[in-house]
Amino acid sequence: MSNEAPNNNERRGTKSRDGRQWTNAEVFAFLGFLNDQRKDGRTSKFVSPLLKKASEFMREKFPQRNWKYDSTLRSQFRRIRDDWLIFKDILDAPGTEWDRRANSFSFSGTQPEDFIKKHGTRASRVIDRGILMNKHITIDTYANIFRDEPEAGRNNMVVDDTIRVDSSDKPEGAPSGADDVSYSNGPQLLATRPKQRTKKTTPAQSTTPKALRIAKATAKKISDRKSFWTVQRVVDAMVCAHLRSPESRNHVVALRDIARDASGFSTSLTTALLCWIQKDPETNAVLWNTIQDTTKKFRFLSKEPGFEDVEFPSNLE
Repeated sequence: MSNEAPNNNERRGTKSRDGRQWTNAEVFAFLGFLNDQRKDGRTSKFVSPLLKKASEFMREKFPQRNWKYDSTLRSQFRRIRDDWLIFKDILDAPGTEWDRRANSFSFSGTQPEDFIKKHGTRASRVIDRGILMNKHITIDTYANIFRDEPEAGRNNMVVDDTIRVDSSDKPEGAPSGADDVSYSNGPQLLATRPKQRTKKTTPAQSTTPKALRIAKATAKKISDRKSFWTVQRVVDAMVCAHLRSPESRNHVVALRDIARDASGFSTSLTTALLCWIQKDPETNAVLWNTIQDTTKKFRFLSKEPGFEDVEFPSNLE
């Protein structure tokens, strides 16, 4: 990354749902759109309508790609936001300074390992590479776009993406009884989120067993849309349960990452991943968080017991 107009064709960051990395030009255009919406006062209270507008904007600017608001843009929005919240947490810490020219942090108080312990391995990447900036997209740009977001933290970054869906906004094929479960793809507040979960949320002790029973019911073939919402219910319920009484930070982070990517995984893969982490939370969650490359994770897991009949992505070779 460079703060002095990096090559717009350079590819950087995590692959999106379609298996393709974003170029700098695409990220800058997306950030510019979000910033303009903020400055013009048109930013919606909910993320979904905003991302639908962004989808039209990106399709006009980069027509060679399918800009799905509920997958491609939503996942990138979350990645940019989470990186910024970690960056800001580091920047605001006593004794920490950001050198724009050197594109690096200097530490005299809180040390890098403290941030890595707090935020996981994602903080290591932010410390090493910073966030994508140029002469138009600056720290002030990020601060403006995400000015209403809560402070960075493991719990915030998980709960932040699970806002309750109104009954009128559920997609066709969503499972019955979904009113008591949070969905990642429901309307998401761009304004400040409430710190307390609603009382209607299913209690942790009853949620987890029910979620596991749903997870194991994979023999019956169902439509892609219904399959996605079933998997999402499983993941969100488990995340909520462990947020109430977390067994370990690594466990929660691993569940969060699976929840974030669940719509890009097959039902059998997501189910197997959840069961694998639940089997040995301390060891398996740490392993999942340590391996950064998703393809390497899947290559490793494809040889593990319980993954014999799992549908992995086709690009593992």
